[in-house]
Amino acid sequence: MAVWRATDGADMGWIALDAWSRRNASYNAQETRKRWEHYSTSPPTKIGAGTLFWIAEQASKETVEATEFFDPWHFPKAPLLPSDALPPVLKAFAEDRARVISADVGAIAWAALSACSTAIDGHIRLHMKRHDT
Repeated sequence: MAVWRATDGADMGWIALDAWSRRNASYNAQETRKRWEHYSTSPPTKIGAGTLFWIAEQASKETVEATEFFDPWHFPKAPLLPSDALPPVLKAFAEDRARVISADVGAIAWAALSACSTAIDGHIRLHMKRHDT
């Protein structure tokens, strides 16, 4: 009834209702269509789109309560990037941009380092000292 009233009996409403009804084990195509056509002779007056929104909200609450959310911010914090480890130009850039957009200096610095690393020739390699502490 609510779908019929919300769509004023339009074909789009019928398609949505039929698809939704098919999910029920006791679905009967003829009975569902017969009921839909009956509403044009005796249209519902106390039920409509608001009812559909309320039902959807209730279903959404049930789904949310039953679902465990993945929290990407729950992971351990990344180690801080010491600002003196940056070249002076990148340090100044990261501090300035972080101040302007109210962001973490380390986040801007990591992004700047990543961008700069793409400009380095692929033949350059980093060689770690074997016994360096």
